[in-house]
Amino acid sequence: MSDLKNPEDFYVREGLYTVHEIDNSTKEIVYNLLFSLETVDCYCADCGSNSVFKPDDNRPKKSIPGLGSHWPIISFEEWSINLENSTLLETKKFICSRNENHALIFHVLIKDKKLQKIGQYPSIRDLNIAEINGFKSILKDQFFKEYSTAIGLHSHGVGIGAFVYLRRIVENFIINPAHEEAKESAQWSEDEFQKKRMKERIDSLKDYLPDYLVTNKVLYSVVSKGIHELSEDECNEYFPLVTSILNYILTELKEKKETERSKAEMAKRLSDLGGKIK
Repeated sequence: MSDLKNPEDFYVREGLYTVHEIDNSTKEIVYNLLFSLETVDCYCADCGSNSVFKPDDNRPKKSIPGLGSHWPIISFEEWSINLENSTLLETKKFICSRNENHALIFHVLIKDKKLQKIGQYPSIRDLNIAEINGFKSILKDQFFKEYSTAIGLHSHGVGIGAFVYLRRIVENFIINPAHEEAKESAQWSEDEFQKKRMKERIDSLKDYLPDYLVTNKVLYSVVSKGIHELSEDECNEYFPLVTSILNYILTELKEKKETERSKAEMAKRLSDLGGKIK
């Protein structure tokens, strides 16, 4: 179960149909989630860039004759719903601060002491795919497609399948190339490497791997455990955190590649200049 106290994680990052057990003891948390006035920061599919979205004020109001549409808000304390014996379908809408015609729309169902996000527009995949578009320059077509597939699976509640693709990216795109580079070193011992567990292998490859993976080597254990031990709900719960860490690692790789390319370009320009002033 993800943290219901964070509307942005619930609405923007969590996949559909993740089940949250609720009861009257969590009533204030549910009220704040459904009627939160917090903004969310995410990609706007219509703008084609990140934006801040402001929520429509959907807080329940008292029906008092003679007040017209200016009815007072029903506070949490006055909210009379019994979460242990109620069915409620709530629509939550967020408006793009760049263009009021651009919106995020979510449908949340409360039934049988369970809360689920059962629908949304745009889809989780559409909202999150932009986050990885910046890695196209370093991810090969195969791995970009696999990352997109992982996001798509998560958006439809297929957590274990999503973790399969995340593990493939961590292992085949990040760790294995570092291993191949390390084997070129004269001091490298492949026999010793093969005897190590994965955490120890990552430590032995620390000079060739992004620092953020070395300091967060548990990432590989989590995606592996997701395939073999975790439930669908647990994989879907952990997916946003895992992908956030993976994105930091990919950002580090991208910056390294861009620095190397910039150094090569500067060296070539300097060499060309040296040839002209001889």
